[in-house]
Amino acid sequence: MRALKVMLASLLVALVAVVVVQPQPAKAADGAVVTRSPEGCFVFGIPMRLQDVQTPSGNEKFSCHGEIAPGLVPHALVLHDVPCSGFSGTGTGDVRITPSGEVNATCQIRS
Repeated sequence: MRALKVMLASLLVALVAVVVVQPQPAKAADGAVVTRSPEGCFVFGIPMRLQDVQTPSGNEKFSCHGEIAPGLVPHALVLHDVPCSGFSGTGTGDVRITPSGEVNATCQIRS
């Protein structure tokens, strides 16, 4: 199990939020800016669905959801403190992979 985590962690260079049009930063009067994109982030180099929230305080949190081939992991795998980058900078996040191939990743970026 440890070897599998190390292998997957080495494959994961970073969670990267990429959208065609970068949203404007949130302003205090505007409230949070929410961006959704069907292929807005990449996990293990695979495009996944993105939901990104930028707050007026400069914090950002995004989630990536997608699938990989079923059976690549024999049981649920969770990677913590994975480096990630988004619109407002870099932070850390978690990646969860199920045996059925479901991938969920989150990233927190604090100003």
